[in-house]
Amino acid sequence: MLIDKINAYTGLKPDYDNQLSNHLPMTAFALAELGASDDHINKYFSSYLGRLEQAPQHQLVIDHNNWQQHLGENIYYTNYLTYFLERFENATTEQVLKDLLPVFIKSPASKAYHCLLRLAYGIVSKNKVEMAAGLAYWADSYLVIDQQGNEFDDKAKDDISENIFDDIRNTCIQTGYLAPDAPNIFSRIKAISQSELASLFISKAKISNTIGLDKIAVKCLELYLNTKNFTILHCVTSCHAQRIIFKFLTKKQQSEAILYYWQSVIFAYISINTPVINCITKMSFDNVLDVPEIKQTLITSFDDHDIKIAYTAIEEANFYKDDRFLKAAI
Repeated sequence: MLIDKINAYTGLKPDYDNQLSNHLPMTAFALAELGASDDHINKYFSSYLGRLEQAPQHQLVIDHNNWQQHLGENIYYTNYLTYFLERFENATTEQVLKDLLPVFIKSPASKAYHCLLRLAYGIVSKNKVEMAAGLAYWADSYLVIDQQGNEFDDKAKDDISENIFDDIRNTCIQTGYLAPDAPNIFSRIKAISQSELASLFISKAKISNTIGLDKIAVKCLELYLNTKNFTILHCVTSCHAQRIIFKFLTKKQQSEAILYYWQSVIFAYISINTPVINCITKMSFDNVLDVPEIKQTLITSFDDHDIKIAYTAIEEANFYKDDRFLKAAI
């Protein structure tokens, strides 16, 4: 059973090499959802496992009293895993996530959104062990982006401006701002958030508190279809993951999550030096592959990101009844 196979490796480090995220559990699940054979999934496991190492165990005991005190210290994954496994053993999934997620929604882009993704895939697969692993990864990597001026605009329209990326791009050009040279996606997003221009960027991208995740999802899709950029791919897949965790949040918490998440998307766009973005309404969607064609193309793939974006594209197209998402798949 796939869940048992995934859970057998939960004790491995959630990162490898230079803080690259361990995609093994996420990609294996996505392959299964796309219809890959057991034989291919086993081959994927074999091809991936060699780069991973056992996660170390430290003496600190993480418990209900101190778990928030050690967020983001990047050494306690295994300790957090033990704690969150205990939480899931003693309460329902709904009880645990409703209690914990209000803390985590403030840090959506941690490890380039992969903590959020891993939790979400655990939720979809109803795998409490993988949910605990996603939360442990998130807790150990926790970092809130600076919130300079990040708030809703009460006067904004009930839709996101078609020109919002032009406004950000023009602001970067006028100020001479160039994306920081940092080693990974989250490091770049973090550096932008700490720039003296961060509040100016946010002021150009404010949205109404009536904006739902559906409109954020379309904007992430718009960014990706224009750029096919690796960083922006993670905005599309993570917006799907946000949708999955939303059912455990109150309406107020959902609004807060959107505020933090939208800021991270804007900074992700700035991190790729703000290329010109054409509005999605002006794009052609002819000759887009249908779902069976997408699945057939990906079920023998070993490419983590191709597999996950295809899975996301199909799920988002189905949920929003919007086949434009399918264009992101390949």
